[in-house]
Amino acid sequence: MKIEDKLFTSVENSVTFTMSSYIKSKELDVFPNLNTVMRMFLSTAVANCTEERSFSVLKRVKNNLRSTMSVEKLNALALLNIENKLLNAIGLNDVINDFNSKKAKKKL
Repeated sequence: MKIEDKLFTSVENSVTFTMSSYIKSKELDVFPNLNTVMRMFLSTAVANCTEERSFSVLKRVKNNLRSTMSVEKLNALALLNIENKLLNAIGLNDVINDFNSKKAKKKL
C-alpha cells in the first residue's frame, strides 16, 4: 500500500488542519513542503474575507445612495465599515459627550 493511501485511509473525515497535525505527529518526511502549503492555504481565506466584505458593503452603499451622497460622506462611511472593530471599541456615549462638549457645533 502506498504511503498516501495509508495516510488518508487512517485519517477519518478531517479538515486540512487535522491532516497537518497528523503529518507532524507521525513525522512523515515524505511531504516536506506539505506543511508550508497547508499553512498558506489555511491563512489565505482568512486574509481575504474582511476586504471582500468591505468591498461588497461599499458596492451596496454606492448603488443605493449614489445620487444622494457626496464623496466625502461615502468615504467616511466606507472607513467606518472597514474599521468597525475600532469603532465598536469606542463607546457611543463617549462620542456624543465629546461632540456636546465642543463649542463649535458642526453639521453631520
